[in-house]
Amino acid sequence: MSFLNPSKLGDKLSTSKLARTAITGIAASKIAATLALQSTKKRLINADISESQQRQNEREIGKLMFSALSQLRGTALKVSQILSMEADLLPEGIRLELAKSCYQVPPLNRAVIHRVFLKEFKNSPSIIFSRFESTAFAAASLGQVHKASDDTGEKLAVKIQYPGIASSIGSDMKMIRTLLLNLANHSALLPNKTVISDVLNEIEQRLEEEVDYILEAENTVWFKEHLSGHNIVIPSVYPQYSTEKVLTTQFLSGVHVDEWLLTNPTQTVRNDLGQRIYDVFIYSAFELGKLHADPHPGNYLFMDDGQLAILDFGCINIFGKESAQQKTQLLNAFLEADATQRAARVLSVYQGQNIIDSGLSLEEFTSQLLPLLEPLYEWISMPFEHGEYDFAKYPSCPKVSLSDAKKSNQYLASIPQNQMYFDRSLVGVFAMLKKMGAQIKTANRWIYVGG
Repeated sequence: MSFLNPSKLGDKLSTSKLARTAITGIAASKIAATLALQSTKKRLINADISESQQRQNEREIGKLMFSALSQLRGTALKVSQILSMEADLLPEGIRLELAKSCYQVPPLNRAVIHRVFLKEFKNSPSIIFSRFESTAFAAASLGQVHKASDDTGEKLAVKIQYPGIASSIGSDMKMIRTLLLNLANHSALLPNKTVISDVLNEIEQRLEEEVDYILEAENTVWFKEHLSGHNIVIPSVYPQYSTEKVLTTQFLSGVHVDEWLLTNPTQTVRNDLGQRIYDVFIYSAFELGKLHADPHPGNYLFMDDGQLAILDFGCINIFGKESAQQKTQLLNAFLEADATQRAARVLSVYQGQNIIDSGLSLEEFTSQLLPLLEPLYEWISMPFEHGEYDFAKYPSCPKVSLSDAKKSNQYLASIPQNQMYFDRSLVGVFAMLKKMGAQIKTANRWIYVGG
């Protein structure tokens, strides 16, 4: 059985449990064989391989993983997209290959759409709506969105979940665990099995929530109510046209950030809309304790009337006030001006949250681990240091060398629940502000220089 070309895959998911297991087994065997070959080459030349060669080795592994996940499709592709952004879990070469999953979107044809509506509503979309466009205008890894209108002429956005997605989550995650744990057994570039399990458990929980469109409808209504005073537009939900697999909301007219930037918005407009994005993130994270956890550019809509909308509330991070306080403790520890106190505070927070072992001494942390982490601390802290920041100048995330990655992985004990999606949200918001070239007032009552 050979790997298929992802571009030649049909619309149907590989739903056979036997077939999906076989795909994963073959991938695991090929990864093990590739790792063994790389190790043999290293021993034969009796020397450490170069950084560039290691990156190439990682990409070989990444190609094998991407090939398997592309065949599994469905939630496997979604997980591939998430893992491609997890620098704490996977080395760069693997993540670059997994990032290709962002372009593997399987469209539904009319017959499949019709079957979904018959199952969910006992009627076809042409009966339910006065107008329904069978060609989707937007698509992602879990579903696609169609334009429609109701009897009053109200314009609607109808999101339809790909069939088989929800039922494949458990088995897909089990198979992905097999791939990553097998890789961890043969590579020092990955953290320990506990950390891998923490990350994958968090991903699985969010995916289970994300395929429940009733829950997404409730989240959308909740955020629309709680962010009503923040000058952000959130679409209304139409529950009479919504089920667990179909979600209908108000259609909002506008463009996404790249197209918006082509209109050459003034710096004042960039700053104003960027400030709204930043303020909503800070307020949601540290006051509401409930965060929109999928802040990629496609979920921001620059509307025709100059307003800014946030879309897609399927991926939500709920962590409560206590977890919010822990996150501010860590960010404020990063911002401590005194180097000695900063090290002690960061270590205390890390050990208090079981991120690193409680037995690690301050001396060892300061001499061994802290120098590896400081470039990342500085990068995260930079926008907060002076109370305002020009994100057009925000540098790229610092790269971690192979030796540093190996060294830091041995200290990582676990990842707190919700931490991964909080980090993903923060980095995503900063990336959006950088793309917009926005100048932002970052000062707030939760994060401040000096801790």
